[in-house]
Amino acid sequence: MQRPFGITILSILYIFGGIVVAIVAAMFGIFSAMMADSMMEEFVVIGGVISGIFVGVAVLEFVIAGCLFSGKKWTRKIVIVFVIVDLVLEFISIFGGNMFGVAMLILDLFVLYYLYRPHVIEYFGENTFKTCTNCGYIAKDEIELHNHKIVCEKQK
Repeated sequence: MQRPFGITILSILYIFGGIVVAIVAAMFGIFSAMMADSMMEEFVVIGGVISGIFVGVAVLEFVIAGCLFSGKKWTRKIVIVFVIVDLVLEFISIFGGNMFGVAMLILDLFVLYYLYRPHVIEYFGENTFKTCTNCGYIAKDEIELHNHKIVCEKQK
């Protein structure tokens, strides 16, 4: 099956996010190294640890982007978990006064909706949907498809 266009866009967004997080990690590491003389050693170590965490997140974003491109089955589930966590954090940030969080909340809701579309589920090899050969109706299981085909045959 051909990769859905929305998955391509989502993969590109993950690549972009990985680049941004990698830049932040580099800046954090450089800043910590520059301030080594004027700060206590504990702050430098903490800066290095935080920079390392950012590098790990950047690598994870690149791995997810690659797996989205290739259609690995587990990737869709991981992205759904990340989107749900992001939704919770954005909801909290909105109450903190971050109005930009509303736009991100809407974007995450759309991504969550999109990841549950039948053609996206099929791309990731998790197709539990059945399609009517007569009209293209998408049923959630064999029973619903059977009931639909009875009605579909009568309408012919």
